[in-house]
Amino acid sequence: DHGGPWYQRGQFWFWLFGQHHQVNYFVWEASEHLAHVLLGNPMFDRDGLYHDSNGIFGDNQARFALLSRAALEVPRSVSIWGQPMGEVDILHAHDWHAALTPVFHNALYKPMGLYPGTRSVLTIHNAAHQGVFDPASLADLDLSARHSQTLLFGQALNSLKGGIVSSDMVTAVSPTFAQELKSPEGGFGLDGVFAQADAEGRFAGILNGIDTQDWDPSTDACLPARFSRGDKAGKARCKAALQAEMGLPVRDDVPLLGVVSRLDWQKGMDILLEAAPGLMERHDAQFVVLGSGDPGLEGGLRSVQERWPDKFRVRLAKDFPLARRIFAGSNFFLVPSLFEPCGLTQMYAMRYGAPPIVRATGGLRDSVQPWNPQTGHGNGWTFEHYSAHALAEAIGWAIHTFETYPDAMAQIQDNAMAVDWSWARAGADFEALYQRLNPMG
Repeated sequence: DHGGPWYQRGQFWFWLFGQHHQVNYFVWEASEHLAHVLLGNPMFDRDGLYHDSNGIFGDNQARFALLSRAALEVPRSVSIWGQPMGEVDILHAHDWHAALTPVFHNALYKPMGLYPGTRSVLTIHNAAHQGVFDPASLADLDLSARHSQTLLFGQALNSLKGGIVSSDMVTAVSPTFAQELKSPEGGFGLDGVFAQADAEGRFAGILNGIDTQDWDPSTDACLPARFSRGDKAGKARCKAALQAEMGLPVRDDVPLLGVVSRLDWQKGMDILLEAAPGLMERHDAQFVVLGSGDPGLEGGLRSVQERWPDKFRVRLAKDFPLARRIFAGSNFFLVPSLFEPCGLTQMYAMRYGAPPIVRATGGLRDSVQPWNPQTGHGNGWTFEHYSAHALAEAIGWAIHTFETYPDAMAQIQDNAMAVDWSWARAGADFEALYQRLNPMG
C-alpha cells in the first residue's frame, strides 16, 4: 500500500531446508534516522505465531531459521533513503527465535567476506524456551558438520545455546535475571553456557523500559478520569469506576488490589489461589483479576469469585482497555511470579499510582524497592519465598499501611510514580554497549 507508512519494495531469495524461499520486504522510513523493515513469507501467514488450536507448529524450526537468514539478507537486498543498506554495525537478535542469526553470520556470511565488522548481540527474555530440535536437521540449515559443536547441547540441536556461544555479547532483560540464568535453579539447563559467556566478559543484565508516552495516566483515553503525580485526584474516580464496572461495592475506604496477568504457573497464580481464602476471611479488601490461560487456574479464580462476590472479581479475557483501568483504579498491584525475567506490569502499575506487591525475583527485584518507614524510601512490597504464606504476609503489610498510615501510603504512591521507567535509561545502557562492541559505528 503506497498510501500508508508501509510499502512493498521488493523481494529476495535464498536456499534453506532443501528449497528456495521468496521473502517479501516492506519498508517504513519513519524519520531521517530511523527505518523499519518488515519481512513477509507464507510460512508466517497463520492465525498463531507459534501454535494454533491443534498445538505447536511442526515446522517452527524452519520458520524461525528462515526469519534469521532473512534478517541477514536485508542489508544486501534492501535500499533505504535511496541507498543500499550495506555494512551493518550491530546485529541484535532476541531469544531462540532469532538466535540462529549470529550462528549464520559466523558460519555463512563472514567466510564470504560479508559483514566482517558486524558485531552481534543476543538478548534473553525467556530462557525456558530454547528452540530444541533433532540434531539431524543441521544439514537442512545449510550448515556443515563442523558447526555441530556450536549448536548441539546434550543429544539435541539447541538454537538458544548456539546463539549464546556465537554472539559477541549476550544480555538479559534485568540484572537479577542475568544472575539467575547462571544458577542451576534459574538457567533452565544452560547455566553453564551463561556462566561461560560471563567469564568471557560477554554477558550483562540491562533492565527493560516502557513507553512512558503511551503509558501516561494524564493522557490515557481508556480511563474515566485523568491524573498525574502532581494531581492525583482523578485516581479516586478511576477506583470508583473500576469497582462499579467489576460489580464490587463502591467504597473508597477499602484497598483494591489488581492483577493483570497471563494465568500461568510462572505468574504465581497458584499461590494467589492458595492464599485467597485466608485473605478473604482476614481482610476487608477487594481484588480484581484480569487474564486468561490455564483452565485449572481459571476455574479456581471463578470459584473464589462465587464464594466472595463482594470481595473478589475476575474477568477471564484479554482486555487491554480494562487492563489500563485496573492499573489506574487499584491501590496495589500484585505480581507474585515464580520467575520474571523483567516484568512490565509492575512498571505500568507504578506509573499509574498502584504500588506493587511482588516476589523478589528477576526484574521484579530490580524495579521494586521495599518500603522502609524509617527512611521514607521504597515504592512497594516484596517477598522472597515462593509460597502462599509469604504472599499473604506481604499483602497483609500493604493493607495494614493503607488502613493505619495514610501519610506513608501517600509517600509510597508518590515514590512509585516518581520513578523514570522510560527507554531513555535502558537505551543509554544499550548505546554504551554498542559503542564498546563497535567504536567506529
